[in-house]
Amino acid sequence: MSAEDELPEGWASTTLGEVAPASKEKVEPYEKPKAPYLSLEHVESNTLKIIGRGLATDVKSTKSVFRAGDVLYGKLRPYLNKVAIPTFDGICSTDFVVFPQRPWLVSHYLMWFLSQGHVVEYANHHSSGVSLPRVKLEALKQLEFPLPPLAEQQRIVAKVEELLSQVNAARERLARTAALLKRFRQSVLATACDGRLTADWRGDVSTNGELPEGWKSGHLGDLLQRIEAGKNFTCVERPPSEDEVGVVKVSAVTWGEFRETESKTCTDPEKVNPQYFIQPGDFLFSRANTIELVGACVVVDDVQRTLMLSDKILRFHFNGVPPRWLLYVLRSRHGRNEIERLATGNQASMRNIAQESIKQIEMLVPPENEQHEIVRRADALLTLADAIESRVAGATARAERLTQSILAKAFRGELVPTEAELARAEGRDYEPASVLLERVRAGREGDHAEPRRGRRSR
Repeated sequence: MSAEDELPEGWASTTLGEVAPASKEKVEPYEKPKAPYLSLEHVESNTLKIIGRGLATDVKSTKSVFRAGDVLYGKLRPYLNKVAIPTFDGICSTDFVVFPQRPWLVSHYLMWFLSQGHVVEYANHHSSGVSLPRVKLEALKQLEFPLPPLAEQQRIVAKVEELLSQVNAARERLARTAALLKRFRQSVLATACDGRLTADWRGDVSTNGELPEGWKSGHLGDLLQRIEAGKNFTCVERPPSEDEVGVVKVSAVTWGEFRETESKTCTDPEKVNPQYFIQPGDFLFSRANTIELVGACVVVDDVQRTLMLSDKILRFHFNGVPPRWLLYVLRSRHGRNEIERLATGNQASMRNIAQESIKQIEMLVPPENEQHEIVRRADALLTLADAIESRVAGATARAERLTQSILAKAFRGELVPTEAELARAEGRDYEPASVLLERVRAGREGDHAEPRRGRRSR
């Protein structure tokens, strides 16, 4: 069965290159100094939204020209799914393919088509380049394209936008919930570290800006027996197999998460030292990372591989302090401020915090029995937040699947009555897409001509 036979009545099977030829118009930015400029960073992934713009004076090399209503398609890293329709004329990066408006094709129909998941997969599969993959334009031209009659394209677009406006409203509410959960977690950590979380437990209704009863100011060094570091030596850049020994990389420790696959393999038996093997219950601390992750720490719940400490991942040994209490202190805003204050290195590069500086981290220290109560309460609240976040993530994934389902139905002709069905019901003629496509192929359809009407489909 041919692609034509599988399409709804009145539709035509064509290719993207035939029905939507890309523009080749280029310009030097100095020729249009006041023109708005769009780069890939100005288009948001997966949302079809333009989130910013620059000026032609910001750039120097040759750029592409677009006009309001044209479709811009990001060919660099096509998995980012950057597609948009600007409402203004301007110039853009040549990493965009510009599809000019055509009288036989509704631009929004083309935009929604290009944003489908299967089109993203097709573009990824037909890309070249490792670090900067670009879709091959010849392959993009050969992409099969279902062309309905023009009036049906308009109805499809209207229906898609009606349905997706509801889906997007739900996604925005889910995004707001995710932001609220982030603030909730920071609030839990803040109250855990200043005594408010356990005020009722102490029988203290207000701290009045003073230290809670039994609390004292101290430093992290007061709570540690010792800090242990592994060794730095050459390893094979892959995770160890079941019978090999690995060394954790900097990326193994993020906030509250231990990623044991982020490790490399030690192939020299003389370098293996069981003293440095990581065990369940270990408190690990990243002394070197980006500004966001330097000082990240985790309590290891489980470890399936035989892994050793590295010189950048430290292990803390405590004097009777619950490890999870310290984890919450260091994850709090106060803890982060202290780590950033004491870390060294350029803001744009790796940051480091020395062992002696780690010991100087300032904090409020409650009595040991209250430390345990703080952990119990914070665990319960953060577990609740995790459960809600999991449900939000699931709902967000379902919304994305629903979006793709709506688009799939749209391009199968299942969202609105076809033009053929309406014509029969209303007793009128209509022009099938095959006739429109014939004129496109014959070059009789001018860029600004109105589509012809009046021929009845057989």
